Amino acid sequence: KTGIESIPLLYDLASVLKWQGRLNESETVLMRIIELSNESDIYMLLGEIYFQKNRLNDSEHMFKKAIFYDKDNVQAYINLANLYQKEKRLNDSEFTYLDALKISNDSRAHTGLGEIYLQQNKLFDAEIMFRKASDINPDFDYSLLGLSDVYLQQNKTDDAELLLLKLIKTSNNTHAYFRLGELYYAQNRLKDTEQMLKKAIFYDKDNVQAYINLANLFQRENKLNDSESIFLEV
Repeated sequence: KTGIESIPLLYDLASVLKWQGRLNESETVLMRIIELSNESDIYMLLGEIYFQKNRLNDSEHMFKKAIFYDKDNVQAYINLANLYQKEKRLNDSEFTYLDALKISNDSRAHTGLGEIYLQQNKLFDAEIMFRKASDINPDFDYSLLGLSDVYLQQNKTDDAELLLLKLIKTSNNTHAYFRLGELYYAQNRLKDTEQMLKKAIFYDKDNVQAYINLANLFQRENKLNDSESIFLEV
């Protein structure tokens, strides 16, 4: 197929290439599609590629283009808000999440707002947002993780532990294991700490902080050879 007829096939090809981590090839295909069409999803996918390549200015430009061509593209608003959050532009991020919520009552937007309020130490507002996200989508891990962070900052350690234990029963979330490891370490439950940190590493081999925490634990227990081996892995 050629011309406009080729757009769906080219878009699928670009999506597959992106999923395979072949970002440059995916970008090339998308630039070809842009010569034929101004569809919002094309710009959004290109923005996601630039985000992965840490080309944040280009990513921002693409997400804004996606919104320009489709004012109801909720995913583009959320992607743009996530980008602003990464850049620590919290006010811009907050307003963009709020724009997304005007279109759809999306759990990801509520969670994003919760993360912003948590960073600003607005714990009451953060809790409200995480709870709203959880009500909309009870299986959304990040809203539950955020709520557990609120509890930890409020010193509600029992509530945080129950929430994290619930989370690891429903999904093998490396962040939940990691947070439990930190919680148990603070409570001097060293065997439980070791178990949780090893689980965190098992489900994410690139979780550097989990390795470091585990090495520090072994050092505290005077298991110096084990600690040395972990640090060398890092």
